[in-house]
Amino acid sequence: MKEIIFSALALFFGLTIIVFPFFSYRKKMEKYSHLAFFPCEIPTTQIERYIFTVVTLAFSLFCDVVYIDFFSLYSSPVFISSMILLLISQVSIIVVYCYTLLDSPRIHIIFAAIMISTTIFGNTLTAIPYFNEVDRYPLYIPSVLLVFGVFGLILLLFVFNPQLKDWAKLDKVEEDGKIQYIRKRVNPLGIIEWGTLCVHMVNMLLVLINAILGRY
Repeated sequence: MKEIIFSALALFFGLTIIVFPFFSYRKKMEKYSHLAFFPCEIPTTQIERYIFTVVTLAFSLFCDVVYIDFFSLYSSPVFISSMILLLISQVSIIVVYCYTLLDSPRIHIIFAAIMISTTIFGNTLTAIPYFNEVDRYPLYIPSVLLVFGVFGLILLLFVFNPQLKDWAKLDKVEEDGKIQYIRKRVNPLGIIEWGTLCVHMVNMLLVLINAILGRY
């Protein structure tokens, strides 16, 4: 029951982060797009930043509790390694979403890289027992472990997007004889940051399914 409650709460707060822009005060500002903007650009006022930070902290806290509980069922080096990597990823999410704004791009990129890489490896490692020793872990549904790994690999594919290196470049447009530089409609780095959140939400859904089906 505990695992069901905590994973459901994590999903709720993750969904709240995704829909937060629709309730943000963006008067006289460009409409928020999940394809073009970074998660850290969601809050537009100080009170919104406080609320957004609390929501992000709640998401990470419940994810951490679920990961610790789920991966501690067996003293397997693979699962313990996955747990540590995903816990680091959650800490990085807090930093990337709430504390490293775009006026410090180098710091933002460093923590984004940590967040993305630990999520990829944390998820991918989880699938390893599926191929050689899944019978040793009867409390896990084999397909759940496999899907963990699949979503890690999906996130990895986004990293190899050749347009990722140009994430900071603007589009040059000419209007009424005047040249302007505007934000790209699709921001590869922003999409990966959002994708990392979605991977963790999928992880919570997988743990929820595993718990509902009575494996632990």
